[in-house]
Amino acid sequence: MNGECAKELPCRSLWRIGKMATRCASLQLLLPVASAAPIAKPRSSRKCSKRARSKVVARAAPPQEALLGSLKELQSLVSPKVEESQRSRAKSTAEEVMDGISLDSKVVLITGGSAGIGFETSRVLARRGAHVVIASESLKAAHAAKLKILEQTPNAQVTVLHLNLGSMYSVRNFVAKFKALGLPLHILINNAGIASSQFVLSEDGLEMTFAVNHVGHFVLTHSLLDLIEETATQSGNRGRIVVVASSQHESARGINFKNLHRKSWMFAVPVLQSIHGLSTVYAQTKLANILFAKELARRLEEQGVNISVNALHPGVFNSSFVEKFAEPAGLAFSWIEPFLKTIEQGAATTCYVAAHPDVEGISGKYFADCQETSGSKYASDMELGKELWAYTEDLIASHANLEDCHLPS
Repeated sequence: MNGECAKELPCRSLWRIGKMATRCASLQLLLPVASAAPIAKPRSSRKCSKRARSKVVARAAPPQEALLGSLKELQSLVSPKVEESQRSRAKSTAEEVMDGISLDSKVVLITGGSAGIGFETSRVLARRGAHVVIASESLKAAHAAKLKILEQTPNAQVTVLHLNLGSMYSVRNFVAKFKALGLPLHILINNAGIASSQFVLSEDGLEMTFAVNHVGHFVLTHSLLDLIEETATQSGNRGRIVVVASSQHESARGINFKNLHRKSWMFAVPVLQSIHGLSTVYAQTKLANILFAKELARRLEEQGVNISVNALHPGVFNSSFVEKFAEPAGLAFSWIEPFLKTIEQGAATTCYVAAHPDVEGISGKYFADCQETSGSKYASDMELGKELWAYTEDLIASHANLEDCHLPS
């Protein structure tokens, strides 16, 4: 299964499954209310026309039929007709993708590499011979991850450093400590990400999800560009920058720059908190990830810099993150659990884009299931990407000194 990744349900279908599951759960919640509510009847059936009576019945009907229809659609989404060859690849993992590939002498820096697909990516790349540097906000979790990796691969090279992506000061402090190690940098994986059902501001006064998922990685990447370029020149191997995004970006209708760091009224409504946090706030940051990757790739290519930049969707996998936002869907999400990827499968595309020979020379693309794919129309909007770039530069300039950032013009 060398170089082959799980071919599961298309990421758009999985997102539709999640939305349909949420709808089913919402309809389930309405059933008791609908059952208790009196059914409106016309004052006089004799004076009511046939057309009017049909309208009354339609308005009065409880949501049982709507629930049944949604369940049928959900079933069709999670039980599609797929080719047998695709089914046989549905269980491939990051280890299988990296089978036979040596990463000896390569240095890989991964953010959020102590848990979830970040840990699995760290484990597999270290197993293939890479010196993995885990950047994590929790040093305790990072050291625990390092011990787990060493238990399985005693000769693995793993370094742990503290990084809080929600703080520009912390990012620059991390960069200084990393460069002090004197290591080269062949591969940078911007993996860490958060989503919240609460409105929280970072210490720089930015909405926390946007600060961590986009701004923090923007500063980190630019602060390390000179080192990645230097390593590529000395080693003769093209540098790689990998940005872990999500198919969730498809629910974003552009980026609302004006209100990014303002509290929406939806955060004040308990039922809407998780929905808004995932479908709007988080989605915009994931769209920003893809736009950033493509714009950076374009700028580096224009300058002739030997670095590839690509974004990816790891897949929808069973994790605490999914469980957190699946809560509003209740039982409905448990129905699709068998169709979610495992953590081992979820790390496959990250490893593929970061280190597989098939991706050599490819830049400015978006991947899912270890192959190039198209995102939303907004993810391919070059003008929006340029606008995001300028907006982010202005944010950084207003909060910190840009001396340590190598920004391609």
